[in-house]
Amino acid sequence: MEVAILVKNGGFHAEKLVLKVMDADTQEALPPIIAAYVEPDTSKQKFIGDGKQHHIVVTTFGHTIKICPISKVELDSTLPCLSLTISHFKRFFNGTYLLYCRQHIQNYLDDFCFRFNRRL
Repeated sequence: MEVAILVKNGGFHAEKLVLKVMDADTQEALPPIIAAYVEPDTSKQKFIGDGKQHHIVVTTFGHTIKICPISKVELDSTLPCLSLTISHFKRFFNGTYLLYCRQHIQNYLDDFCFRFNRRL
């Protein structure tokens, strides 16, 4: 199961978080997520990808993307808000849902996003 993580970077904290379960790890699964959650203004946005060759989807919307494999050490220094967000989600998920159903994972992600986005 693949999860798309969209984070609006606010320096050392994430301003807005979106987690969406993708039906498949294909290029066809990403456009609806980008269309729904990414603003069309291309001048102020920067995308960083993990190198899974989905950059074509981002560029078709007119955005530019930097593709590079990122190690955990580099992730902590270049995107601290993303690294911290993933750590918080793992802690939340493991502490809250001891038993979980794969069919309800999107509900769990939505619950975390709701709490995370309203924390400030």
